Amino acid sequence: MSKVPHNTDEGFALTTPAQIDTFRLATIKMGLKALQHGMVITRGANAKYLLSCLSQYTGKKYSPRKDVQQGIADIEEIMRKVTS
Repeated sequence: MSKVPHNTDEGFALTTPAQIDTFRLATIKMGLKALQHGMVITRGANAKYLLSCLSQYTGKKYSPRKDVQQGIADIEEIMRKVTS
């Protein structure tokens, strides 16, 4: 995983496609974990939507009722490959 450039005055910037994809996958993972615990992030960010976003990276189809845990595991596997 590439380093994210930091600017102490204005936060950080995601400048490469790899950085953007990594951040997006981390956000999807956090959303799925929140849904597992019964939290509602926003009305539009439901399990079906988050898993469809994940499908763009994995090419798999996920069931919102059965595959949330599998989606989280797939994200962790992708992140493990990216960071090593």
